[in-house]
Amino acid sequence: MARIKLKTGDTVHIEPMTGFGDPSNARITSIQKRYREKTGKPYDVISIGGRLFDGDTLNAITSPTAYYISGKVTQGAKKKIRKDMVIKSKTVSQSKLTPECWSVQIWGRLYCKKCEFRDKPDCGGKKIRKTGKNAKGFKVPIA
Repeated sequence: MARIKLKTGDTVHIEPMTGFGDPSNARITSIQKRYREKTGKPYDVISIGGRLFDGDTLNAITSPTAYYISGKVTQGAKKKIRKDMVIKSKTVSQSKLTPECWSVQIWGRLYCKKCEFRDKPDCGGKKIRKTGKNAKGFKVPIA
């Protein structure tokens, strides 16, 4: 995946991963360096208002987590979006989703490997990792 070069003050386009929610443009308020708990590898945490996004995956890491940064809005353009990366999309029947971690339900158990909430109290995918199914009994990833 190509990395978008972002800095504080840039305007980015935020999109929902599912049919819920609306896309929007927002300005980056700060970028902080953090370190992966398991590997110690540094990564950026992008702050947009009160929401945080992983600088490597561009996925939201605070609620609501079903959003991602899809691109940087070019200067002087209100709606024109420069796509600097490959975006994966997937259509999932909402009736198959449960309140458990949507990322793992949609993208599969491999998503957990890069999640900072793995093995923490806030992790919503513990049961899914053990069983390979969500609470409704659908095998993950849900197709």
